[in-house]
Amino acid sequence: MNEIIPAILVESEAEFERRLRLVEHDVTTVQVDVLDGTKFGHVSYHDARAIGSMKTNVAFELHLMVENPLAVVEAWKEHVPTLTRAIFHAELDRSHEPIIHRLKDMKLEIGMALNPETPVNEAHHDLESLDELLLMSVHPGASGQGLGDPQHGIGSDEIFAKIASIHAKYPNLLLGCDGGVDPATISRFKTSGITRFYVGSAIFNASNPLEALHTLQNAVL
Repeated sequence: MNEIIPAILVESEAEFERRLRLVEHDVTTVQVDVLDGTKFGHVSYHDARAIGSMKTNVAFELHLMVENPLAVVEAWKEHVPTLTRAIFHAELDRSHEPIIHRLKDMKLEIGMALNPETPVNEAHHDLESLDELLLMSVHPGASGQGLGDPQHGIGSDEIFAKIASIHAKYPNLLLGCDGGVDPATISRFKTSGITRFYVGSAIFNASNPLEALHTLQNAVL
């Protein structure tokens, strides 16, 4: 089933809770973008103890844009009862196998993210262990970027071609996309093979965030 998942990338507890309360009754899952400066040079708010005290029925997943993802997941597993999924990056400077095994031990769904410049063969040996492959359509680290990765000379057509190629090769693998998803691009993501759509600024920077969310949800029905 196609799903819009709001992605929260903020710098303060107050803004995190504001965004959570905006969408918590209209979605089943919210993604928390986790940055600690070790991988992409930015830092985001992701305090597990404080977020765990925010009573909500929404499920959380972590997009772990960090070099040591298990430390973050362990804290969230302890303090956040509705944590269901963890997504780490293929580009880590460490073995994926211990991460995957530990996430399985914690009974979490497992996702792996690929940067725009990273070929799918970087994840080839892990694909059978994954519940999701998350394809970045911008370079990670900041919300509100336009579709594509100018830093690596990758335009939107190359992004969609990569998605379509992976979907053709692995038709049973659930694919998510993160970056540049908005009303103008969402249908092309859908026809390329995406079923899980991560959206930040197109929801939270809209004049009417809930209306923007509903428009995107209707677009993927």
